[in-house]
Amino acid sequence: LHRSPGIAGAAADLGIPVELICDGLHVHPAVVRGVFRVFGKKTCLISDSLRCAGMPDGRYSLGGQEFVLSDGCAALADGTLAGSAISLTDAVRNAVSFGISPSDAFFAASYAPFASVFGDSAPFGLECGRTADLAVFDENLNLKAVFMDGERML
Repeated sequence: LHRSPGIAGAAADLGIPVELICDGLHVHPAVVRGVFRVFGKKTCLISDSLRCAGMPDGRYSLGGQEFVLSDGCAALADGTLAGSAISLTDAVRNAVSFGISPSDAFFAASYAPFASVFGDSAPFGLECGRTADLAVFDENLNLKAVFMDGERML
């Protein structure tokens, strides 16, 4: 047996939140499932997207370094990943397609990152008398509406 827990083992032991780029490129689907199993409610889905996210395939640059976006993969000329090109909605959709429940995926994309910054006791969610920040999705996880401060934005 290995004597050192490594970074992942130490984070799990200490209950530290972990960030997960759920694009199917940075992290394999089996690892995504394992992270959700081990870290549970401390799993935070992030996009970590480059500015090319949502843009058509083509050549882009970042800090003077050119990369190619092709079929959702942003890579340098040598094939190294340049970064992510997904939205947070894509991350949720991917997590669900990898076997994560929709409720766990949405929790990891909303409350978990919020709590990792502001703590578990900070006000979050829907409550009487508070204006809503809310995203509405259909059964296929397509974004249908966004409300900010109780006002519909989309």
